[in-house]
Amino acid sequence: MPERHRQHFATVSIGFPVSLAMLWQALADFPQMHRWFVGVRHVHVLEGGVPRVGAHRHVRFVGGHRATELITWWEPPPADASRAPAPVILGQRSRHGAFRLRVGSSRLASSAVDIDVNVSGAGNRSRVRWQIGYRPSHGAFGHALGVTLATPALRLAVTLSLLRLRRRLARGQALETASQASGLGG
Repeated sequence: MPERHRQHFATVSIGFPVSLAMLWQALADFPQMHRWFVGVRHVHVLEGGVPRVGAHRHVRFVGGHRATELITWWEPPPADASRAPAPVILGQRSRHGAFRLRVGSSRLASSAVDIDVNVSGAGNRSRVRWQIGYRPSHGAFGHALGVTLATPALRLAVTLSLLRLRRRLARGQALETASQASGLGG
């Protein structure tokens, strides 16, 4: 009986000094992903450009590689936090949102790749947990490459990307706060 390929996971969790709404807005703005995600050149959402379950997103990477991803789960955080019940964590109501993308088979993976993105937050603190799950192709050789190269490389790319996004959001929030204090923002 052939050996079953084990699933590999690259998981990163990073805190953000911004509200959950601001973090979700940045993550869900797929066409702007090239500004912060390492190696992404262009992202386009089909089906009217609106992310939702069943919509496809096309991603073009530096170097010409392309991927089509299917949104299989889409759960934005509640728009009005005061009306939706939420658990109280450390004295504040915590909210969450999540989405999942499924990337079809490729030369590198023997089955679909799932990208799970979960966000949570309370007040001006939020956190994103980004997990990529895949089954490498090519048997034991693929498993060894996954453990030693692919999973660490994916983890590094996601970490660098989320840190880049955190800097962009923190800088944007500081600029917004400064313009509101000076009476220029609204």
